[in-house]
Amino acid sequence: MNKKDFSRNPWHLEYLSYALIAVGILSTVIALSTGKTFLINNAILPTILGIVFFVVRKAPIASFKEDHLELKLAPLAAKTFIRYDKINAIEVEEKKIIIDIADKKKPLKLPVSLFRAEDREPAKQAFSNLKTKGNV
Repeated sequence: MNKKDFSRNPWHLEYLSYALIAVGILSTVIALSTGKTFLINNAILPTILGIVFFVVRKAPIASFKEDHLELKLAPLAAKTFIRYDKINAIEVEEKKIIIDIADKKKPLKLPVSLFRAEDREPAKQAFSNLKTKGNV
């Protein structure tokens, strides 16, 4: 496995963060120019979310470590750590990767569209080459 980290599709966060920051700044300017300072509250949330999304936009979705897999599916969600020995099976399909975890009732479904276009095939290959309990 050459690549161990797979990044997020830029459309999912990068452009959204620019838009949210722009809306926040525009709302602040409008609120201050009209004298209606109570509208500044409407500018705070998009600005803060835009800054948070801008900061986490480069965080990898999937990282293959020595003894575990790290997944960060959403920008504000916590990282999910899955030990390789807890993975029962991995099914790689055209549009999603399904990970069957021993401790969970439902399998984890990872949309392939989350990855950058150039990372989609290598990510699918890395997941399919992963040694699990079912195919050791």
